[in-house]
Amino acid sequence: MNKLLLKMREGGLMLYERAGFGLGREVVPAGPEDLKEIVRLVKQGALLDQYPEMLEVMYEFCRAKNLHPNWKSSHEGWALIKEELDELWDEIRRKEKDQDFFQMRTEAMQVAAMGIRFMIDICRKKEEDGEGNVGG
Repeated sequence: MNKLLLKMREGGLMLYERAGFGLGREVVPAGPEDLKEIVRLVKQGALLDQYPEMLEVMYEFCRAKNLHPNWKSSHEGWALIKEELDELWDEIRRKEKDQDFFQMRTEAMQVAAMGIRFMIDICRKKEEDGEGNVGG
C-alpha cells in the first residue's frame, strides 16, 4: 500500500497518496488498509494537532454519555440531535452582528457529539444485535 497523507484543503480534510516528496493524487478511502492508515494518523495525534476541535467533540461525547446512559431508540436519538440542532439554528438566525460565535461553536460541538452517540448507541447496537438492514 502506498503511504497516505491527510491534509487540510478548502473543501475540508482530504486523503492523498504520497508521491515522492509531494502530494500525489487525491484519493478516497477505499478499503480497510486506507482506514488503518487513518487510524494510525489519529493515534499519532496528527489529526488532533490539526483539528483540536475533535478533542472538544470527544470531551462532549464523554460528558454526555456519563450524564445520560445509552439511548433506547432511534427516535430518542433523533430528538436529542434535533434539540441541539435547533439550539444552533437559534443562534445562526440572529443578525450577524448579534451572533455569539462561542455559543455557535458550543452548539455545533454538541451536534457533532450527538451524531457520534447516534452512531454508537443506535447504529452499532443494531448491527451487533443483527437488527435492521445493514448497508442495503
